Amino acid sequence: MFGVVRLIILGLLISFALKLFKKFQENRLTRTQKKSKNNNKPTAKKTVRCDHCGIYVPSDETINDGGKNFCSLEHQSEHRK
Repeated sequence: MFGVVRLIILGLLISFALKLFKKFQENRLTRTQKKSKNNNKPTAKKTVRCDHCGIYVPSDETINDGGKNFCSLEHQSEHRK
């Protein structure tokens, strides 16, 4: 009789240990996935509209002329005409 109770208790302890182990593994995987997602995020650049053609260009690539933004030197010169 006591042997059966010991086997049941042992089975419950093993089951509990396996559940803890699985939970630990899942938490470890999600942490590494979150870290890799954060490292791969692209940074957003501010875009500005070209005053000649209307296309949006990153602000660090625009040509500024008297408060107006252009995507190329050609559009800057054409807008001056």
